[in-house]
Amino acid sequence: MVVTLPDYSLQILRAYTIKKYQLGTDEKFKIFMLTGDTESSDFPWVIPPMEPGETRYLIDVETGLEMPFTIPVGYDFEVIKIWGSSSEPYIGREYVDGNLDSNLHVVPFDVYFEQEIGLTKISDFDPTLSTEHTYAISITHLGDEPALGTALIEAVLRKVHTEKITTKVVRCKYCGHQEEVPLETTRYKCPKCGMTTLFMYYPWGGRK
Repeated sequence: MVVTLPDYSLQILRAYTIKKYQLGTDEKFKIFMLTGDTESSDFPWVIPPMEPGETRYLIDVETGLEMPFTIPVGYDFEVIKIWGSSSEPYIGREYVDGNLDSNLHVVPFDVYFEQEIGLTKISDFDPTLSTEHTYAISITHLGDEPALGTALIEAVLRKVHTEKITTKVVRCKYCGHQEEVPLETTRYKCPKCGMTTLFMYYPWGGRK
């Protein structure tokens, strides 16, 4: 008698190629991006193409604020994904508390991708999480022509021994005005210039 076994090859392939982080109730995603393009956008991380030699920091997609990102006392911060692609070469530099931690290089028309748990984790530097920390990624254009492309960092902000953050300070893309708003704010009409800036929102525990 021939016994036919189920074919689990697709599930096995997905297990090796797709990694999905399951958030706990005291965790939320933090994503930082920079996109260079000739098209205009109300998203603050979309900027004109970077010029040769120019350096920029990634932008918090929930607030429009440029890195460094401040990790409050009592919070852990863990990088789980790095992604980049560009029409020109660039170097990315990672900083923890203003100190260079690592760098990465992106070649034209290729994709740089890392997705692992704990690529950088603040509790590895400060196990008690008793001190405020900063984290930043800078991008420096190494090519000869204006660069089109995107760089992205995905991280998990984890509440360990403090209260959950329920508000955020957002920055108007057009005049730079800053204001504290509820965390879930995704559309902000600036009271100073009247322009609208768009943001992302990542809830605690993720979307169910």
